[in-house]
Formats: sequence, C-alpha cells, structure tokens
Amino acid sequence: MTTFPYTPKSATLEVAPNLYSAKFGDGYEQAAPQGINYLPQKWSLVFNSNVSNVKTFLETLGGYQSFHWTPPNASSPLAFVCKSWSEQDTPGGVRTLNCTFEQRFVDSYTSTSDTGVSPSLPSPPPPSTLDGSVRYDQSQALNPSQQSIARSNLGLALVASTGSYADLVNTPSIPTLISELTNDIGYLTGITSAQVKAALGITILSGANTGDETVSTILGKLGLSTLSGSNTGDETSATIISKLGYTPESINSKGAANGYAPLGSDSKIPSAYLPSYVDDVLEFASYAALPTSGETGKIYVTTDTNYEYRWSGSIYIRLVSSPGTTDALAEGATNKYFTTARAQSAISVSGSLSYANGVISYTTPTQVSAFSNDAGYLTGITSAQVKTALGISTLSGSNTGDETQATIISKLGFTPYNASNPAGYLTSITSAQIAAALGFTPYSSSNPNGYLTGISSAQVVAALGFTPTTLAAVASVGYATGGGTASGTNTGDETATTIRTKLGITTLSGSNTGDETAGTILNKLGITTISGNNSGDETTASIVSKLASATVISDSSGKLRSVPQNAQTAAYVLVASDNGKHIAITSGGVTVPANTFAAGDVVTIVNNSSLSQTITSASGLTLQWAGQTTSTTGNRTLGLYGIATILFLSSTFAIISGAGLS
Repeated sequence: MTTFPYTPKSATLEVAPNLYSAKFGDGYEQAAPQGINYLPQKWSLVFNSNVSNVKTFLETLGGYQSFHWTPPNASSPLAFVCKSWSEQDTPGGVRTLNCTFEQRFVDSYTSTSDTGVSPSLPSPPPPSTLDGSVRYDQSQALNPSQQSIARSNLGLALVASTGSYADLVNTPSIPTLISELTNDIGYLTGITSAQVKAALGITILSGANTGDETVSTILGKLGLSTLSGSNTGDETSATIISKLGYTPESINSKGAANGYAPLGSDSKIPSAYLPSYVDDVLEFASYAALPTSGETGKIYVTTDTNYEYRWSGSIYIRLVSSPGTTDALAEGATNKYFTTARAQSAISVSGSLSYANGVISYTTPTQVSAFSNDAGYLTGITSAQVKTALGISTLSGSNTGDETQATIISKLGFTPYNASNPAGYLTSITSAQIAAALGFTPYSSSNPNGYLTGISSAQVVAALGFTPTTLAAVASVGYATGGGTASGTNTGDETATTIRTKLGITTLSGSNTGDETAGTILNKLGITTISGNNSGDETTASIVSKLASATVISDSSGKLRSVPQNAQTAAYVLVASDNGKHIAITSGGVTVPANTFAAGDVVTIVNNSSLSQTITSASGLTLQWAGQTTSTTGNRTLGLYGIATILFLSSTFAIISGAGLS
C-alpha cells in the first residue's frame, strides 16, 4: 500500500462512532457499536506547500484506493482513502489545497482498491506466504486454503455475504420477547388488575379499564411517574400526596393553561408553548389590516408600504430605521447642520484680532488706546478733565478737540498752579511777604521816610528814557486795569521775572479764564512796572477780582485753549504756520516737508472722511512711527476718522503717533 509522504499545514480530527440504535416508546433508546472498528477517524487537512504533488498523488488514487498515512501524534501509519479535495488560488500567488482523509480498516490481504496500486505507482510484490500474509491484485482470487489462512491470522469467523442471519454459524441469539430480557432494575411487566390493587392496597380502580394494566397506563391514570413506599390500605389523593411529599401533576394539565408544557418528538418544548420573541415577525397587507389589539414583543410589517410597527399596549408605533447618513435627513428649523460658511460667519473678533478666510490673526498693539488704562494715565482727555486738573472752571476760546495735559502745558509755557499741592506758591500774600520777596520795603505814603516823594513826571521820563503808557491808554485797547495805580517813585521798568520775584509768586491761581503768563498779567493790570504808591497789600482774591474782566488769551497761532483748524479737501503740504493747528483732510493725503518746522513744533492731522489718507514723508525728513518694536520710518496710512500727531524734534526728524495709524 502506498504511503502518503507530505506534511499538512493543519490537521483537524473528527470522529463519528458507527452505532446500531433501537428506539422504544416513551423516549427509550438502546445503542450498540457496529463491529469492532466503530470509531473511524476523519481528518480535514490543509496544504500550502507541495500542492501540485499532493494533488497528483490524490488524482492518481482516484478517490477509491487506500494509502498509508501517519496522523499527528500517532505511532504507526493507518489506512485512509481521500474521496474529495479542493484547491484555491489567492491573490499574491498563494495556493492552498483542502482535502479529507477517511480511515479504512483493511489489511494486507485486501484488493487493489485498498492497496492504492495504480498504473502510475509501483506494483506490489507477488503473492507470498512467507510471512503468513497473502497479497493479490484484481486478477487474483483467494483459494479456500488462502481464505482459511487469512481468517486464522485475523481471528475472523466465516460469514456469508448473502442470505439471512439464520444462515450464519456461531451467531449469538437475539432476544425478541421482553421475557427473554433480565429485569435488572425492577420494571413491572405483566401486571394484572388484581396485582395492581394488591400492590396499592385498594379494592377498586376507577375510570375506564379495558383489561390488565401496564405500568404506563397505571401511572398515567394515577398522574404519577413512580410508585414507592408502604401502603396500609385504600389511599385517597391526600394520603398519596402526603406519602409522595409533593403534588403530582395531572396529565390533564399538560399543554393546558396554568399547567405544564409537553415535549415534542425532538425532546424539546414546541414553539407554540413558548412566549413570543422579538424575532416573531407578522405580515399584513396594510395598516388597516393590523389586529385591533397587538402583542408586545412582536414586529408587524405592512407589505403595501414595507413599514414596520410594534404594539405599545394601546397603539401601533412605527419603527424608523437609520437613514444611513445625514444627507438623507432634512435640516431642522432649530438644530442646523454644520457648514464651513456658517462656522466662519459666526466668528466675531475685535481689538488686535482680525479674521479673514477662516484664519484668525493677531496684530501686536502699537497705540496706547489698545491697552487697558490700569494706571490712570490721561489719554483721551476731555475739557472737564483739563479743568479739573488745572483747577479752573472754564476754558475760553474755540476748541476743536480735547487737549492732553502735555499739549496744554506746552502751549502755556509753564506748569499751572495746583491747589492740592501749593508748596512753593504764595496764595494769601502779605506786605511782609512782598517785602521779603523784593528784598526792600516798597514805598508807602504812611511811611515816606527814605523815599523820594517829590519826583515829577519829567524826571521819571528822563530816568526811564521813554514815556510810559498811561492807564487810560492801556484801558483804551481793551485790557483790564484791575483798579490799581502805578505812581510814585519807580525803580525802573519791570520784567516778568522781576514782577513775580517782587510778588513772591510763580503763578496766579483761583477762578480764571485761563492760566496767565507774565505778559498777560501786565496787560490785564494795565501797567508795565510795579512801583510807587499802592492802595494796599494784595491778596489772591483781590488780584483775581481785578483780573475778572480779562479777555481771551491768545498768541500768533490763535487761542491758547483750542487747536485751530486748517481744513483741506485736496492733497496738502504742511507749512510752518500749521504749527499748533490740526489739518482736517478729506482727500488727497498730507505731505510732511523737511526744514519747515523747528524742534517742539506740533501738527495734528485728522482724517475727516471714511477713506484712508496717506501721510507722506518728504525727502530729507525722517518720520519715525512711535511705539514699534523696531525702528519704523516712512509713509503712514491714516484710517477713516483717525487722528495722528507729529512732534518735531528737529527740522529733519519727527515722531508720529495716533489712533487708526498704520
């Protein structure tokens, strides 16, 4: 017999015993093995190497010739036959072959169909009896002597291939009657009614009885499965239940409501006795055809619409399956679908953040207005803030924009008096303070000693070298004289410095139409010098009272409490007279020239339009943008209604800052 030489990738064993089986009533069954070789092996093998060789081997044997093969973990080869195999080619050129080897119980005396001999395989050796075996091919037949040797070697008895069981010799007898069997567990067999009554201790059996009872009919009528225990006489149902220790089920309760479920022929409970499951699907032609009252746990399908429903207990609820994708669902009125356009339109930014084309950008702030003023700096100063800071109640003159503290002080030329910080200022001046400040005692009519009194106006004019302006002449040009006098001995024409020194003050405080300079004070007093006879020591109140009729303070550029306007509607080049003014431009932009302004000059540019204006730095001028991380010069753009201030540090260098500047 040919030997199968190849090793499989995997091998799976299946054993299905060959048995005789006899079934009796009431579910009884008796089984016995079919012969001595009733446990045949069946192997499912997979090959992924030597596929072509395995295939050729199996094709050569043709599915009917046996061969030797040693299963995994076996110590010796067994005989098998392969009746089926399959081949599979997978992507990548991998081939696999699946086949099934079924065990055969043969020996060396078997025919060619068991030896696996074929024209393409080596023929077996000629018949020989040297080792007690007999070999033959399909052309040979065993003679009686060879048959006897074979049976002797195998321990077999001679059997017939045809005929009946009775034709066999040395056969065991097969029982055909119950009486021929040994009653090893005490079954009741040929029971008569008398035996039953005697066994039960009763005299009467109720119910229809057609004759002698069997165990099954008696137990069925009693509603019992077994009989046991001592019996002293006729039993009632109560005494039987008491002795049994439980209440037997009546056969009438089998399959009945509140009873018990029977078993089917497959030893399982029929589905009719099981509760409904969700996989119970009932079909109806339409919704109108559905039962008036449904059952929970069932699915109802209407075939005209293919809709599915479940019974809620009162109504049918339609089951809606998933649409698969949101593309199949209409958008709701409240819960909108996400779109890129909607997300982008919902983004809102402010301050240094900007948004465009799905990108949020951050621009480093360069202006004071972009920061929180946590330290209380004065930035966008209002007129009320200026008046509070300066200690005055009114600002005179036309003002086209609120001033900053720095611009006001710059235009005044001095730091105004601060009532909350009077150190260094004389507020209530006495004659002693004036004398101490002047370094001498001024002339007094009550104390003329040591003073020249009889000086004529001619002598004064001669001493001065000019003719002083009279009070009447000063008053005629609109200056307040203050009700004082300028007469008597005069040590000479006074300057602003000598006046403040003699008065012992640096500024004038109190209610005023504007902080004063030395020139405006002299003008309002109507004098050029302070000397001679005085009507009395002055206090701050009396000086302020005398100044009350003062007119607006101004200079060559205009009123000191406002920023004069130079309105332009086309391209404009700054000129020197624009110092201290603001240029209101509506179109064309503004050019800042070189060598036109001096250090300390200031010009403000206002974009009085909704269009951007260009501020051009002319050749020869360096226009530095304030507050940048690196030096930034050149032209600037002023946004709609933006304000920019240019401070000149020299005629060729200026610094620009403001709101809306880029």
